Amino acid sequence: MRLINRKKPINQHDDFYYLDYRWIGRCSLATGAMPQLVKNERKHEYLYNAPVTVCDSRNRLGNLLGVNIHTNFFVSDKLRSRMQDAQLSGLEYHPAQAHSNAKVRTESQNYWQLVVTGWGGQIAQQPTQWTEESHGARYRIYSGLNNHQPLLNASMPDVSDFFRVWPLPWITLVTRKAAMLLHECVGSDIDLTPLSEFKLPEICGKVVDVRVQPLTCYLPPKRGEAIGRPLGIDWW
Repeated sequence: MRLINRKKPINQHDDFYYLDYRWIGRCSLATGAMPQLVKNERKHEYLYNAPVTVCDSRNRLGNLLGVNIHTNFFVSDKLRSRMQDAQLSGLEYHPAQAHSNAKVRTESQNYWQLVVTGWGGQIAQQPTQWTEESHGARYRIYSGLNNHQPLLNASMPDVSDFFRVWPLPWITLVTRKAAMLLHECVGSDIDLTPLSEFKLPEICGKVVDVRVQPLTCYLPPKRGEAIGRPLGIDWW
């Protein structure tokens, strides 16, 4: 995976990037953060019943914070204003709070959770799929993905600056426009990997099977239903 830092410009030949937070484990949600339930059954991967508080173990709060393995992004007022001025699309901003949880705890500050609404469609590959049940919930399993084949289809359903794809709805993809702004504002805290270099985890040279919840657990539920129902991936 290629790491982007402030001294290295965004490659003008790459149109799309995978966005990840560099310091996984340094930020966490305050105790009591309750995930929204989708259809009163499944926990949503990103949405909560009330505004949440992010705790950063460092002495300072950056303009962008990332929480959890399926990275949940939170931005400062300053970065939100920059993103809105740039008219970045494919996003909703949900109110949140953040504070430093170091030796000297800072006062809570206003932050905004980035909720991705953009849709990049189903990936170009055609993996094998089946459904399994685990602990009372059903999951779709996808097998046969290939790191040597293109991830995106040649034509995308929309051109949002932030978007998700199926069956990898937990990864956050951004356009070059969004990557350049984030690189300028928070370059030292994020990894921006050109999509052409993005790799799924492998074991013995084979991409591991993907286990995924319905699309309504990754996009705002109404958005997930509208997109996923014609494709049969909104719920099962």
